[in-house]
Amino acid sequence: MFFRNWYRYLNINRIESKHFSTLRANIALNISKKFENVSLINFPLKKSPTFNLSEFVDIKNAHNRCHQEHLDDNPNYYPSVTTILNQTLSPESLAALKKWETEKIKQFGMEGFERYRKELLLRGRWLHNNIRTYLETNDTSGLKISTKTQENMWKSIENVLPNINRLYASEMVVYHPILKFRGILDTIAEFHEIPAVIEWKTSEKLRPTIAHTYDNPLQVVAYYSCLQFNDDLKSKNQNTKIAKEILLIIAYEDGSKANVHIIEPSLRMAIWRKFLQRLEQYWIMELIHFQNNQIKIKLLKSQATGNVLLNGQTQIYDYGSRYRSRIWSNRLLLLSKRDSIDEALKKTADTIKNQADVVKQKTDNAQKNIQEAMKELEKNIPDKSQKTPKLSSKK
Repeated sequence: MFFRNWYRYLNINRIESKHFSTLRANIALNISKKFENVSLINFPLKKSPTFNLSEFVDIKNAHNRCHQEHLDDNPNYYPSVTTILNQTLSPESLAALKKWETEKIKQFGMEGFERYRKELLLRGRWLHNNIRTYLETNDTSGLKISTKTQENMWKSIENVLPNINRLYASEMVVYHPILKFRGILDTIAEFHEIPAVIEWKTSEKLRPTIAHTYDNPLQVVAYYSCLQFNDDLKSKNQNTKIAKEILLIIAYEDGSKANVHIIEPSLRMAIWRKFLQRLEQYWIMELIHFQNNQIKIKLLKSQATGNVLLNGQTQIYDYGSRYRSRIWSNRLLLLSKRDSIDEALKKTADTIKNQADVVKQKTDNAQKNIQEAMKELEKNIPDKSQKTPKLSSKK
């Protein structure tokens, strides 16, 4: 009975998780339609006393359309800041990430690399939990340190922690009510007695300047803007509105002294504008991704006979078969690799282009033939200026 109930519990959670993911994807897509071709670049980082949304007409219209269609009822469905940044990486960042992955795969092997990547996530979670425990109790006896790497990371931030006190919030969910993104902010606390938004990161390599931290500054500045515009968060926690500093603290796995990067006001607007550019890019990519999926579905429909994997079961579809509208593109996969779909799309596009060229050539030839025929016909038509000879009638 226990295992039956446990299985049922897991199954319900799995269904709810799948439903949540599908709903989140739908809402992100619908929001992207509302923000299509909307420029965000001049939107302010902070909500000043004189701020008026009416000054940003396109953004206000997109925001109102989202509200009318209840797309902002649950901010948990908004895309996260990390998702936005990960899906809009620059070619240089992608190349650096690919190089890092290649080096680690060569070092650990594929299975070892997957374990290493999961371990990195666990390290970050471990660090956040222990920092929260320390700031809440101001006591190191409750820390959970079980590996040499964990010991080194704690050693790395030991010189920073005495400067941080009066914890206001930890692992706080934040969202932007107008621009429709969300995230989880690590810490709001006092740094040298000044309230600050703090983002903690771990690293193998030294990150001595902000330029070495890639997209991390964009992430923490985006969270800061969420605090500035969200009146609901301010009413729940009055201390969030007084955050003045923005900090990015890097803890090192070899125990090196942590770097504390203070993002000065002079840098914040430049970083914020970079994030807004990435957000614009993300909304565009959401629409392109949806359109590509629609093309793939049409391609699947056009197959004479195709084996299609639907919910783990193989089914055959012939010409005339009607796909049910409830089937999502991410649940339709050819039994062959996904790459074959992209290759088929490319071949289809090339075929359509070639057919268009052939049709154009045939049309040009036909027009040319018509023109020649008209000229030939004009030669055989008698000149109207000449009198038409009368036929002699027989007597």
